[in-house]
Amino acid sequence: MNLTIDQALKQAIEAHQSKKLQDAERLYRAILKAHPRHPDANHNLGLLALGVGKPEEGLPHLSAALAANPRYEQFWISYIHALIETGRLADAGKAIEDGKRSGLSDKAARQLEERLGTASTQAPAQDKVDELLASYKAGSFELTEQLSRELTRNFPRHTLGWKTLGAALFRQGKVQDALAAMQYAVQLNPDDAEAHLHLGYPLINLGRAAEAEASLRKAIALKPDFAEAHCNLGTLLKELGRLPEAELSLRNAIRFRPDYAEANWKLSTNLLLQSQLRSGFELYEWRWVGTDEQRKSTNDFVQPLWLGKESLAGKTILIHAEQGLGDTILFSRYLKLVHDLGARVIFQVQRPLMSLLAGLEGVDELVAKGQPLPGFDYHCPLMSLALAFKTDLDSIPSRVPYLFAQPERVQRWAKKLGGHGFKIGICWKGAGRDRFVPVEHFHALSRIPGVRLISLQKGETQEELASLPDGMAIETNGDEFDSDGAFMDTVAIMKCCDLVVSSDTSIAHVAGALGVPTWIALLFVPDWRWMMDRADSPWYPSVRLFRQPANGDWKGTLEQMALALQSYVPSANRQR
Repeated sequence: MNLTIDQALKQAIEAHQSKKLQDAERLYRAILKAHPRHPDANHNLGLLALGVGKPEEGLPHLSAALAANPRYEQFWISYIHALIETGRLADAGKAIEDGKRSGLSDKAARQLEERLGTASTQAPAQDKVDELLASYKAGSFELTEQLSRELTRNFPRHTLGWKTLGAALFRQGKVQDALAAMQYAVQLNPDDAEAHLHLGYPLINLGRAAEAEASLRKAIALKPDFAEAHCNLGTLLKELGRLPEAELSLRNAIRFRPDYAEANWKLSTNLLLQSQLRSGFELYEWRWVGTDEQRKSTNDFVQPLWLGKESLAGKTILIHAEQGLGDTILFSRYLKLVHDLGARVIFQVQRPLMSLLAGLEGVDELVAKGQPLPGFDYHCPLMSLALAFKTDLDSIPSRVPYLFAQPERVQRWAKKLGGHGFKIGICWKGAGRDRFVPVEHFHALSRIPGVRLISLQKGETQEELASLPDGMAIETNGDEFDSDGAFMDTVAIMKCCDLVVSSDTSIAHVAGALGVPTWIALLFVPDWRWMMDRADSPWYPSVRLFRQPANGDWKGTLEQMALALQSYVPSANRQR
């Protein structure tokens, strides 16, 4: 700046008075760039924003001016007017009381109180706000949206109305609209930590991770003990693969709120992902007291919970499956360990798995969920057995196979498939979009001479298989495939294949438990069960892991597999 500060301020004021607002703003900002705490430049820039109907932009500058000179009455008046204009009426009332003890005269205070009183009559009735919040808490998000829109239409600067509108839109999957509402809530009140927190949700959903991180860190800067913001930041950092930072954020959330179930549960998965199994499984018990989603598979039994302390000799224990089919298969290896303690073991599983798990070693009675249960002395959720047996990385029970195919089915499928070529059983999608590898990426495998791709996929696949790249073929198994029991034909086909390649689905766990050579395509930051930075799995000795080289890069993952397969196929063929 060639001008002195006084000269620049004089020119800015002249431009301001002459309504040359762009010139005035430029000069005010130039002064603040050189002297960020300059009281007059901050005050006048705040007044400029207030004058053009943007009090939320002017408020930080008016606050800075007041902080620099709290004895100057005009700074109090301008600051309190901005608070009223942004709808922060309670803050305005407190500021009037604070101003009376500093530089605000009785006359100015009375005038501001009258202005505040007028604004208060223009605020929504409390019962309307209560109705709005009650509708959101009840999960009536369409009604919440309707009430929020009515509120913001009548009171355009009501920050809570915009925040609640954004939250209701987000819960309905209207992510772009939710983002706009949250952005406006932040614009109305940049010092609202909760608004910055909720802005993070749609940003994360839209993949705008850097902006989401900035928003969450702003929430924490405004409110350092904001446990929910620390938890959300930890969740985001974990998804970005920054696990030590994520752990720190989650521990901060717990430090500020020790009984925060979601933060404890998420910390457990973060630790498990980092191969810290003992401490991870201890915290994993928080899944039973967390969100509704986490609690949905819990069982309420009068019999005591067993977590490894009491003797089971001569006792009957119910082990009940939880979460997905893959988890049931993964953790069913523990049933023999329970039985070896002298217990009679009842295993309650998802109905589709009854045939596959019939004859599982260590199980005295297999019961489908929903069927009557026999008597028992203790119960234990299946995934809590890892805690009960104090599992760490070196003590995972990894003896495979513990699932088996029916010999007659293997013979039937061996005859149907024939002995020619290098047969790869493939599964490309499971529950959730993050476990879906676009099937066309498997073309990288099919281009290798001699390779045959055989579908292990159950469900609607016709449309995907009809649009394969030229030269790519996937063999299917007919409508009778697995029609008389989940995975029963699948395991037989796996035994006939040279290799199984799957995304992170229950199929991958079935293949691992069967002990067949299996390659699994994993996300850049995978499910905790596969841990980080390793190509093998301590759960399944026959499994090899291929990880996305970058977030979302399934093509790169399959190209890694194709490169490995080029040397694997000839070696396998020589052994046949």
